[in-house]
Amino acid sequence: TRSQLARLLRLNLPDIDITAAVTTRVGLNVTGSSQISGRDSVPGPWGAYCPPPGATVPGIRDSSGNVTTSGACSGASCITGTPPIQTDPTVSSTTFTQFGDISFAELAAAANKIVGGTVTGVSPSTLPGPPVSCNYGSSLNWGDPLNPLGKCFNYFPIIYAPGDLHMSGGIGQGILLVGGDLTVAGGFEFYGPAIVLGRVRSTGTGGHIIGGLMAGDADFSVSLLSGNSVVGYSSCAVTRALQGSATAIPVLERSWAQLY
Repeated sequence: TRSQLARLLRLNLPDIDITAAVTTRVGLNVTGSSQISGRDSVPGPWGAYCPPPGATVPGIRDSSGNVTTSGACSGASCITGTPPIQTDPTVSSTTFTQFGDISFAELAAAANKIVGGTVTGVSPSTLPGPPVSCNYGSSLNWGDPLNPLGKCFNYFPIIYAPGDLHMSGGIGQGILLVGGDLTVAGGFEFYGPAIVLGRVRSTGTGGHIIGGLMAGDADFSVSLLSGNSVVGYSSCAVTRALQGSATAIPVLERSWAQLY
């Protein structure tokens, strides 16, 4: 006789503590025409894939109280949120390295892309087929956040840089993990959570991060957002990225079920 068994699985999602547009541990200097917004937003073409926006969160959540603003952002005029700046001493190094049952190292080990140095030209990529399909194997394909009809619209890779990373231009989505410092220029756009263990520098034609930015500042230096950098909170961008990159693991108890 034969019997057929099924194994019960559950999605293992990291519990990333993004409760502000920007979360820092050492401090942040915001200048130029930068914009930081804690208003929950739905990315332009995602309306059919997101619930209505939720409550507004802090623009900046920092443990040190060392947030400075200057230039066009003097008086924190470029920061919106409830409150615009929140000093939260509970933010610690583990905020950036432990996400529920999943650690930064475990997320990094599950990365679809390993990058480093200066990266340019990130953009959606497809294979000609037939049928046309998303080119998951391209190191520069980080999904397609702006085209709901695109083959890579639902592709949310985990991207890991073990050391420093310099992003210049391009567009992507997913979960971005940086073990060193992150430098952004050239109008790079990213949708989802970006978690940086070092500091962040966004200068010139700065980066646009829609979802949430976390900068642990491992070397205790202050991060800098300048130029026309934009960081906007989006619970939908975070949720879609986490769900899209989740891994299936067996249920610990009674994971097997007999079908017949």
